Amino acid sequence: MRILTDHTRWIFAIAKIHSPVKSPILASSIEDQTIRLWNVEIGEYLKILRTPRPYKSMNITSIVSLAKSQRHL
Repeated sequence: MRILTDHTRWIFAIAKIHSPVKSPILASSIEDQTIRLWNVEIGEYLKILRTPRPYKSMNITSIVSLAKSQRHL
């Protein structure tokens, strides 16, 4: 049994992934819109998966139809 402590937000889902090559992997989806892949044997995360944010590479600070909180995503 392990305690995975790197999450700082609510966890939405957890799934165990069986790999014929590596040790079992645990995938966890959390509130910050990331998925972490964990090595079950050592209890450390292997990789963080992120979806592209809609405005990440755009300069949208002067757009008037967005709320102030949306301009700083």
